[in-house]
Amino acid sequence: MLGHMSLNVISPMTAEINPGAMDFVKHSVSVYKDFIRPFIPSSSVYHLNPEWDKAYNNGWSALEIVSDDRGRAAMTISTLTAAAKDEYRIYPKGLDRSATYRITIDNTGDAFTMAGNEIENIGLRLVIPSSLMSELVLFERI
Repeated sequence: MLGHMSLNVISPMTAEINPGAMDFVKHSVSVYKDFIRPFIPSSSVYHLNPEWDKAYNNGWSALEIVSDDRGRAAMTISTLTAAAKDEYRIYPKGLDRSATYRITIDNTGDAFTMAGNEIENIGLRLVIPSSLMSELVLFERI
């Protein structure tokens, strides 16, 4: 989602496509095409997780991409098999401290605003209920 989106197999050719799954695929493609893809070519990439061995032991990994003007960003956080908790505090690195951002939590659709300096100082609290799940967070300067 933060690079080149690929939809190799949505469902087997002979199977009936699950309407809920298809709605999720359509939503994801729309987010990618309308929000993320326009700034990928000039984006900066930030790895937000600890060193790999610590990330594996802590059970999570996070990646952030930010537009060159810092007006848009997207972040993914994924829990690994060793996820020991369901709440994470993430500190994005590429946002403009002097800006205010509309933040959208994709899984729930919740949206709210936060100041860039607040995001940097207190971080973003995310709840991911179990291992092998993920969250997409979108940031747009307002």
